[in-house]
Amino acid sequence: MQLPFGAARLRHLLVLAFALAFAAASAFDSADELSRWMSLYYQAPEPQRLGEALRQFVAEPARLVQPERLDAPAQFFGVLARSSPSAREAAVAFDQSLPAGPPKQFVQRVLRQSGKLEFTRARDPNDIDIVWAQFAATGDLDAVRIVVAALDFSEQEVDLSRPIWKAIKVKDRPEGARLMRSAAAWSLAKHAQMHPRVNEQLQKNLAGAKTEAQRAQLRGILDGRISLK
Repeated sequence: MQLPFGAARLRHLLVLAFALAFAAASAFDSADELSRWMSLYYQAPEPQRLGEALRQFVAEPARLVQPERLDAPAQFFGVLARSSPSAREAAVAFDQSLPAGPPKQFVQRVLRQSGKLEFTRARDPNDIDIVWAQFAATGDLDAVRIVVAALDFSEQEVDLSRPIWKAIKVKDRPEGARLMRSAAAWSLAKHAQMHPRVNEQLQKNLAGAKTEAQRAQLRGILDGRISLK
């Protein structure tokens, strides 16, 4: 049933007032606090804090200079915006409070996100970041499996027309494949140290590895003996 205009307007004002009041009570003190909250979000979801999280994120203009680098945070916040009506209402209220400009563009991008991964195999290091953003928001181990699969990324899979390769000045497929495999291994090692469920999944992969090369690689990841150099 459609609300009369006055009732709809009142409801919007109440939602906005609630969002602002909650923000005052639960504001993030720093970018570091926001980063910690994001990286461990799936362990203790707080969708009601989405509005304030977006406020803190866009408060640093340097973050918004390169839109192509915003894919991962847009994915993370997009998952949250789809997770509950209150989260989406908080994001919409924040969007409506913003003037035109990069912060508003980012929030609107978040609101357009489907909340799902749009690929089943990572195509470049940017995709790996997106996958980990999905994991941080959901704890879904499918994300981990996608990164594990990238350990075998081949030269034939490198599409040099993708923006990230141009941004980091990769000019040939062998270099792109090497960087992709290194990025996958490094990110798995980092997350295995921070997240028990990632460590457990990698232990299962190690137990099921079919070759000594695979076992050696996974042991190195689990031991943290990985470098991008």
